[in-house]
Amino acid sequence: MVYRLALGSSLGVDGCFLRQFQLSHRQFVQAVEDSSSDEALAQWFRTLPSVTDASIKSWNRHAPLLGSKGNCGYLTRHLIKWVFYPKSVTHPVQSLFEAIEQDERT
Repeated sequence: MVYRLALGSSLGVDGCFLRQFQLSHRQFVQAVEDSSSDEALAQWFRTLPSVTDASIKSWNRHAPLLGSKGNCGYLTRHLIKWVFYPKSVTHPVQSLFEAIEQDERT
């Protein structure tokens, strides 16, 4: 339930993704609901004017740094780890994606 409440939060990875590609939370949720498959959703996504090779490369370059020291989400990572990523309290990670990976791995 907690994850559902955080979905699309402007403070997390979701919000950074939505900003990067100039999407609203509502637009994205509507696209997910309307898509018959992951491929259909990906196809919709690739048709957006804000989705270009450059914007995808930029996301792929910056996203792994989210939550790391000196980058967007650093404070957020330290605040949310107590609820969303408690494993990272005793086994510290350096970014939000590392926290997600750690949570999914164990």
